[in-house]
Amino acid sequence: MKIAICSDAFPEEHTAPSAYLTVLQKGLREKGHTVKMFTASPYQRRLKVTREGAVLPGKVTTDFFECTAKLFPLFSLRRLLDDFSPDLIEIGSSGHLGLATYFYAKHHRIKTVFTSFTVFEFLKHEDLSFLERFFCYFGKLRVKKLLSGCDKTLVFSKDAANLFDSYTEGRSPEIVPVTVDSSLFFATPENPDPSAVPLSPHENALLYCGRLDLTSLEALFESFSGAITPADHMKLVITGSGIEKEQLYETAKRCGVTSKLIYLGEIEREKMPEVYRSCLAFLMPEDDEKMHFSPFEAIACGTPVLAHRGAFCADAIDEGKNGFLFSHNHELRSLIQNFVTLDKSSLPSIRAIVAKSFRGFDQELAARWREDLYRELLSDSEPPKKKAAHRKSAYE
Repeated sequence: MKIAICSDAFPEEHTAPSAYLTVLQKGLREKGHTVKMFTASPYQRRLKVTREGAVLPGKVTTDFFECTAKLFPLFSLRRLLDDFSPDLIEIGSSGHLGLATYFYAKHHRIKTVFTSFTVFEFLKHEDLSFLERFFCYFGKLRVKKLLSGCDKTLVFSKDAANLFDSYTEGRSPEIVPVTVDSSLFFATPENPDPSAVPLSPHENALLYCGRLDLTSLEALFESFSGAITPADHMKLVITGSGIEKEQLYETAKRCGVTSKLIYLGEIEREKMPEVYRSCLAFLMPEDDEKMHFSPFEAIACGTPVLAHRGAFCADAIDEGKNGFLFSHNHELRSLIQNFVTLDKSSLPSIRAIVAKSFRGFDQELAARWREDLYRELLSDSEPPKKKAAHRKSAYE
């Protein structure tokens, strides 16, 4: 099968979509499929064509994908797709690249799958400026076009599926399983780096990593400060990009957590397993805008997740096995206390149980799940409702 994946999630940036699509490509190629990635990068001045696909010139954005393809280079996309002649196209973003790909597929009658990583455009935005609302309005129009026109929509949570259901014209969205690279996150290092997170012997740490913005940081600092006391000897470790370091520390100062904060900046993906394993738990505050994959990478490394019930990843947490959910700071405080009072000699066995709960959610599952979906779309031999129920049970 020849599959084209078109997304603004360029591989050089460690974003959730690029991480997920990298795992998907790896799994499909291991199963013998021909996969090419068509993406954009702000570091690319000219079109770059490789054996694996093509990278179009792009520009930096402040949205979830952190990049969008420039308009003029998109004229090359038709030729690139013509040369590849895909059997099916998966669209992984709703920018200019995603929309141009959609119209190409419709013109050539190629089946399309739209994978949504965020629902930001469909939320209430009273706090946004007029210009931001303007761009959000047109972003919503693009998403609606993809939802109504693509043959299948994939999402990562029940909330997103319910939100999009009225726009997909009878083709209900399906919930795709979150998967991680088993070779990176399931592997146990022979010589772990003790300096991955600078902690003293009597200190523990909660971790947050992902796309950083003022709204998510304020929610994170509010949860942390409201649940921690000095007697806990607890630090908050943050990795990621999207905000200036000075802004991060100004926000931390305003929230009263400066002395507890360890900011590591953006970490190379290959080094993240050591960071996950160095922390007691992953803290996921309320954030209903986008899907995070870092909590599941943490679980694969044996680090449990403490997630707010309003977080986008909450319904994918297996509570009591690889994480716990909280509704307010009092509940979070109780969960943290349970971790703090644990005998450290029992932590290795707990980590083993957490990691085991996510075994099998890797590139092989991502490829197998997509194979079933792609073949059914190409054959049109089975009713959509029956197909959706079958794949959902595999995830659950």
